[in-house]
Amino acid sequence: MIYYLGLIGVIFLFRLISLKYDSKRSLKNFYIFSVIVVILFQGLRSFSVGTDLSAYIPAFSDIGENISFINGKISYKSFEIGYILLNKILYMRGINEQLFLCIIAAIIQIPIFITIYKNSDSPLLSILVYFAFGNFFMTFSGLRQAISMSLCFAAYEFIKRRKLIKFVLLILFSALFHKSALICLILYPVYHIKLSRKYMPLLFVAIIVIFLLRNQIFILLSKVYYGEAKPISNTGAYTMFFMYLILLMISFINKDPDKDYIGLRNILFMLVCIYALASVHDYVVRIGFPLTLYLSIFVPKILKNLKLDKSNSVILRMAPYVICIGCFCIFCGTLNTLPFSFL
Repeated sequence: MIYYLGLIGVIFLFRLISLKYDSKRSLKNFYIFSVIVVILFQGLRSFSVGTDLSAYIPAFSDIGENISFINGKISYKSFEIGYILLNKILYMRGINEQLFLCIIAAIIQIPIFITIYKNSDSPLLSILVYFAFGNFFMTFSGLRQAISMSLCFAAYEFIKRRKLIKFVLLILFSALFHKSALICLILYPVYHIKLSRKYMPLLFVAIIVIFLLRNQIFILLSKVYYGEAKPISNTGAYTMFFMYLILLMISFINKDPDKDYIGLRNILFMLVCIYALASVHDYVVRIGFPLTLYLSIFVPKILKNLKLDKSNSVILRMAPYVICIGCFCIFCGTLNTLPFSFL
């Protein structure tokens, strides 16, 4: 735990230094220094940190030695072609396993930090939100999905600017690393739906119905996607469901939201619907990971648009930071991220 708290402490220190100079250049440097520290933190970790590394590290050498695109041998276990090709290229360049991990960490983290940098109203809070809700710890383990998730988050720029073709192409490219990225194709129409406050009662009725019928809905969807009904397994994801639900309710306090605010609120609604099902299987939780990244942009917007009284503004402004750090500590250790050690 001390290593993770140290990571947060270093990022806090970087932010304090950047605030001292209060310029665009200092803010950019804050993000650069922060992402470098995160990449080194992940890339130089022991191979025992992260549940799936026990499969990904041997796979790197196995793919490099045995996969041959010339001979038509291009499949490896259930890995997607993009990830296989990336492994093969890195292996052919003489990259060792530790440097491979550093490069993968960079591929994952750089698009996330760039997207936050371009869109966040509160840099430090956005990074803490990213750390808080499980996404960060997932990047220690599910390398394929983490790359895909990062690229799907970067697609936010194309959603905002209504660049549909570029958005679709980036999502399809993301699916080359993990096919779960295809679920993010729905983000484009979801973002651009104009859901005003008058629809709020209907939205919450829909959420309640999904939650009450979650077992039946999951069985039906698993039959459609997998061709068979997957068994129900209790994930205990109720806490996150209620936290996201409360956040959605708070987001409707804003009486004059702009288009971007409404779009991000729509994505949050979709995330709540996913987590209404998340208690029945880990597969559903994984679907929600790319959407959770959008909270790193939306949470600061919610806080910014709340009209806070001077008497309680300090407490309310500090509360998200405290909650994020608390959630970070709760999730710390998931996916075999504890005990942590370097090299």
